[in-house]
Formats: sequence, structure tokens, C-alpha cells
Amino acid sequence: MSKRRLLLHIGAPKTGTTSLQSILLKHQQAIRKQGINPLFLNTAASQEFAELFGSFEANHFTRAQHLHSLHQAIKYYLPFVFKLNAKLFYNARRYNTTVISSEHLFLRLTSQREINHFVQFMQRFFSHIEVVIYHRSVDSLKKSLYWEYLKVGGRAKFDRFTEKNHKPQHDCDWAVNAWGNAVGQQAVMVRQYEQTPDVVDDFLTQVLGLPPNAFYTPAAPGKKRENTSPSFDKFEELRQYNLEHRDVAADGTMCQQARQARRDFVKTL
Repeated sequence: MSKRRLLLHIGAPKTGTTSLQSILLKHQQAIRKQGINPLFLNTAASQEFAELFGSFEANHFTRAQHLHSLHQAIKYYLPFVFKLNAKLFYNARRYNTTVISSEHLFLRLTSQREINHFVQFMQRFFSHIEVVIYHRSVDSLKKSLYWEYLKVGGRAKFDRFTEKNHKPQHDCDWAVNAWGNAVGQQAVMVRQYEQTPDVVDDFLTQVLGLPPNAFYTPAAPGKKRENTSPSFDKFEELRQYNLEHRDVAADGTMCQQARQARRDFVKTL
């Protein structure tokens, strides 16, 4: 039997990846009956999967596991590689389309060499590889990340926060070009996050071609979507609140009551 199609969802930060994965996992068996098999939906497995191809270049995982050479890392990963080979060999022949959705493919594979290595490995099992990325503008992403930071008690101003925390791998444009170099630009589907009312519905119906409302009911028009951020005035209101209210009690313990009070305050903004 001929090798089949692999669809890689490169989950950019704050673009609904977690929500999409939860729906794919919830309806995994029913989606498989459509000839589509979602794989590696568990976060830990997804990270290990990406690290297999990313750690040797950027040395993320090898440092964490105190592996001091490529030889040691390969020995560490050998059992996982055997399982990975068996699973991909089986699924590539049983299903028309295999889907891998992972934010770690975006955040961990951060060089062209890593991405090329990953694609070359997958080409052993799949004759056709496509990539989908929900592209979010840098400014929109910065605001979303800053809002999440404020909601857990952050007190830094926006410029200071973005200067310290924004990373090159948050750049969707770089990811689009890098994956296009690896699989061919014509095989990269770029969906504009800001113009997509519901990422989960868009992925299931427009990308996978599944029937509308079969596995997921999109939010009602006008309902506030996930990962949105308010105006800068609201940012400053919450930042000032955080400056005046701390989560740490006098004895150094975390105050759950203060955290709940902040959550209640956020709902008013």
C-alpha cells in the first residue's frame, strides 16, 4: 500500500492550539472513522516528539537531562525512536491522513536545520507532507501574552515586558518561511488568526474537510473569542491593581483569597 498524507499543525502561541487539541482528542475515535488519525495529542509526548529533533541543535533537552553528547542523547531516545517508527509505519498505511498538532513543533524546532531533519524523518513514512499555521501578528501576540502576564499578578509596563519576554521563535513569518523551505511553499497553508472567528471550526471544516457541526459547534457570532486582549487602558487598570494588591501574605505564603479577588476584578474589565 502506498504511503499517505501527513498534515502538520504548527501551533503558534496564543492561536487556539490547546482548544483544537482537546477537540481532536475528545472525538479521536469518530474522526478516525473519517480516515483521519490525530496523533501525539498528549502534551508530554508531543514535547518529547519535538525534542527528539530539536535538542541536538539547540540543546534544550540534553541540558535538562544532563546528556553531554549526541551519542548519549541518541541512547536516551532509542526506546522512543523504536516506538515512534512502529507507530508511524502502522498509521501511515492505515489512514488516508495523519494529523500531528503541536505547539512544540513551533517553539522547539527553531532552526532550519532542525526543521529539515524533522521533515526528512517523516518522509520515510509519508509521501505527501502539508503544513498549516495560524498566523498571528507580532503586535497582537505581544498584547495577548502581556494580558496573561497581568492576570497572574504581573506589574511591569508593556514595553518592559515585551523587551524581556518576546522571543524570536514567536515570529510566525519566520516559521512560515522555514517550513516552506522544508516542504515547499505550495504545501504550507497559512490561515490568518485575526480573520478566523473560530480556529477549531476552521481547522475541522476548512482544513480537514469534516462536516460542519459534526464534532464541534462554533461559538455564537459576537461572542468574545479566546486569547483576545483588551485596550491599553485596561492593561494599565489591571497593572495598577497588581501594584496595590499582592498575592504574598505577610508570612510569605501565597494568598488564595487575593488571587480570587484579582480574578473577580479582571471580570469587570
